[in-house]
Amino acid sequence: MANYDKYEPKVGGFRAALAADWLKADLNTVIGVGLDAKGAVVKGAGTSGMVGVLVLTEELKARAIVDVMTGGDIVAFGGVAGKAYFADATTGVVNATAGAGK
Repeated sequence: MANYDKYEPKVGGFRAALAADWLKADLNTVIGVGLDAKGAVVKGAGTSGMVGVLVLTEELKARAIVDVMTGGDIVAFGGVAGKAYFADATTGVVNATAGAGK
């Protein structure tokens, strides 16, 4: 179960509204996010490209305000130290597939 460990809200992220409901299947998972044309948070690159990651612990409805992390540490991710990980530009799912974030 992934979650934020070290996160400095003044310089390590920003707040924005969700564009769509965040469902149970996405909870406690690292998801790469972007912004849509209205500035709302979407899974994947959106129209802005990848801008950060979300690790949510509860189901939220569209327009809920969330903290998008742009710098910090995530624990219990399940990854391997020293390995590069990428967020898929369409789904936001983070994996070790090279080039997934392009």
